Amino acid sequence: MTLIESTKTLDTTGSGLPATELWIARVLFLLFRLKTSDSSALSYFIAEHEKILTTFENIPGTKHTTRVLIGRIQGIENSSRNWSAALTLEHLAIVNTGILHVIQSLENKAPFPEIRIADVKPKHNDSVKALEEFTASVRQYTDFINNTNLAKIRLRHRHPWFGMLSAHGWHCLAAVHHTIHKNQLRLIAARLKE
Repeated sequence: MTLIESTKTLDTTGSGLPATELWIARVLFLLFRLKTSDSSALSYFIAEHEKILTTFENIPGTKHTTRVLIGRIQGIENSSRNWSAALTLEHLAIVNTGILHVIQSLENKAPFPEIRIADVKPKHNDSVKALEEFTASVRQYTDFINNTNLAKIRLRHRHPWFGMLSAHGWHCLAAVHHTIHKNQLRLIAARLKE
């Protein structure tokens, strides 16, 4: 089967995860939130960021925008299996910034629009811009979390897969989200070496 033929099997954007996988993800994510402090989640977020950067930097710059079809991994939609390294970083930057804005809105008791998975998909495939935006998003997010007491924020906001999340829940999601796409990026890097 060729790469072009394989991309025909991709679902439409926003189709979600298979039902059983989503149920398991909800349970595992609940356990992660219960056992992880805000400071531990931030340390995890930063450590995964560093692994992501290392993997990205080890990919030749000429291949940063090459789309690679990978097998579906846990935590990503089928529609997201044909991304480049640059698209992966762009997506991470979008989500990091989005989670930051959600937590800020909860802190300020301000309304925030409904989150839609389709709205956080990458579009530009620009490696320089993606790296800059990802790095900036991590710095801004880290600075905010270091200066905010999430435990004092009482409001919640709905995630399309995980339901109503507190500020702590959104913060934990940022950390776990880094891991999912670190794994994706490593598979992309491996395929680019074939």
